[in-house]
Amino acid sequence: SLIAAHARPDLVVAQVLTGAAVRTPPSTFVTRLVVRLMRSPLGIPLWKAFFKAMHPGTRTADFAEYRSAVIANLSEEGRFATVMTMLSLGHDASAAIIGEVTAPSLVIMGTEDPDWKDPAVEASFIADALGGPARVELLAGIGHHPHAQAADDVARLATEFFGPLRSETSWHA
Repeated sequence: SLIAAHARPDLVVAQVLTGAAVRTPPSTFVTRLVVRLMRSPLGIPLWKAFFKAMHPGTRTADFAEYRSAVIANLSEEGRFATVMTMLSLGHDASAAIIGEVTAPSLVIMGTEDPDWKDPAVEASFIADALGGPARVELLAGIGHHPHAQAADDVARLATEFFGPLRSETSWHA
């Protein structure tokens, strides 16, 4: 949504960034090796194992079903290649424009997001770098995909965030 909010500020009234990565995390030998191995026939099995690591701590009762659905989706023709392209591109495009995004933003980050040494620091960086008002919400025990691990909490926070904006704008639910 960050790039959409930058490209079409007339259409993006506000945004919720969940588990946002707006700059490329520091690379280590291990992460470079894993990404290289993911480009091999081991890619999807590695992603399947990595998926669990992205969701440490609290998991919903339907986590196994959710994980299976994501893996099945990535197994479809061209899907995994798209993920690999995204990983190889990094987040430079988002980092370059973040300060120009003026839409009010809610940044929701899991405290156990494995992409960041300190997810709270990263969430604060994002909120501070945005060109418009931003609020941070940290979800304890949640990993890289708060919307999947804590859907009810994310929905509640988003509803609370968007609620006052409805009366201030011309958009309708």
